[in-house]
Amino acid sequence: VAEAKSRNRDNTIKMKTFPGGYLKLVGAQSASGLTSMTCRYVLLDEADDHKANVSYAGSSVSLALGRQTTYGEMRKTLIVSSPKVKGDSEIEAWYERGDRRRYWVPCPRCGEFQVLEWRDPETGAFRLVWPQGHPDEARYLCAGCGAAWENRDKNAFLPAGEWRPDRPDLGEGGTIVSFALNALYSPVGMYSWADMARQWEKANERVRAGDIEELRAFVNTRLAESFAEPGEQIDPNALANRLDPDWDAVPAGVLCIVIGVDVQDDRLEAVTLGIGAGWEMWVLSYNVILSDPLDQQTWTALDALVLRHWQTEDGRPLRAAATCVDSGHRTQAVYDYARTRKKWGVRAIKGVGGPAKPIWDKAIRKAGKLKHQGVFYAVGTDTTKDKLHECLKVTMPGPKFLHVPARIPRAYPDWFEQLTSERRVNYREKGKEVRGWRPITEGRRNEVLDTMVYALAAAYSIQMGRPGFFDPRALPEPAPSRAPEPAPDRKSVV
Repeated sequence: VAEAKSRNRDNTIKMKTFPGGYLKLVGAQSASGLTSMTCRYVLLDEADDHKANVSYAGSSVSLALGRQTTYGEMRKTLIVSSPKVKGDSEIEAWYERGDRRRYWVPCPRCGEFQVLEWRDPETGAFRLVWPQGHPDEARYLCAGCGAAWENRDKNAFLPAGEWRPDRPDLGEGGTIVSFALNALYSPVGMYSWADMARQWEKANERVRAGDIEELRAFVNTRLAESFAEPGEQIDPNALANRLDPDWDAVPAGVLCIVIGVDVQDDRLEAVTLGIGAGWEMWVLSYNVILSDPLDQQTWTALDALVLRHWQTEDGRPLRAAATCVDSGHRTQAVYDYARTRKKWGVRAIKGVGGPAKPIWDKAIRKAGKLKHQGVFYAVGTDTTKDKLHECLKVTMPGPKFLHVPARIPRAYPDWFEQLTSERRVNYREKGKEVRGWRPITEGRRNEVLDTMVYALAAAYSIQMGRPGFFDPRALPEPAPSRAPEPAPDRKSVV
């Protein structure tokens, strides 16, 4: 490697030249560094810590691989990482694409080859065992003869081991070779089985205290597995198995109609929900308005949903009694829209996380900042998700049951995945242990869940003003026959 010289751009801390080539070190957060030159060989370290989108140019892994295009079949890439989050792990995805090689070692007693595993994949029994509280006595049990191996036996069976692919049929024609290795293989003199047992006991002590971070680190860095955070969640496949047939008219059980609207930078997504006695619910429609919320046509399209007249099976006309529009994005446009449509039951809302927050706070809140001026209502999102979670667990039609017609997932195949995109878990906030809702995997779409939360909040706003509204004997008032108010001009929206 060339000696460092001042004013030599080819020999810096991050750039080293040598006869026949050069070495360039690049941070995973630098889009310019990842796209500035071509490379035949690329090494990506800790791929699961890389950003999914660097400066809106794509993932850092994709950007780095794009630098090899010029070399065609001569290129080679090495991707290394401890896996992190279950279902959202870059290295786990690459491992599954490859031929999935694992290291097989022979038993020092019976000679049977096997993979060192923390638990037996069939029975779930631990393969590394020790008396509780005595990790120094940790021994590994042979999967064949049941003999107990000592940590020092690694000197015999590790050199005699061999890599074997679990899926030689994969690997895209031999172009992707993948390997997995856990800390049970750590050589003598390094991380021992006693160290591993000791760390496991410590991690479980922290779990009993409500802290799962030690366990997460153990699973990621010692077992070389992605971590699925424990929590309560609903299986989307179970929901998909209870679809209702499509209906032409609104079911007779619907007493009122509400709408929840999620606002994104480039679109609106809205769910129209029918509410019946005992909070039985019917999804009447789901609409995606692919238009910038700064454009008047976007809100005109939403007007059509808000003012739509529905007919029930028993001949009652209904219109949306309440509409909640999230003001987290395009805030001023939402404030302006809601301000001119109060008589239609449209309200700007803002989600408030955390436990014990009321679903609907009837206090009117004012936003008086120079950038955003208007009024909104606070919605306790975690509390509302708790209520929705209770409804999704109901399996028989009746109170709290959610009816979804088959046409909804036909139009939006990931509808149920979005509805169940979060789960209820324990986490620490400001030094306190709290329970709330977190995404199952980062970056997963959740607009359906958000719209359902806002629609439920709209229904609760009605119930607060009319406590007996959802009694089956109390039918909603007919929809007003007056003409709709004129929509505001573009200046009041933008």
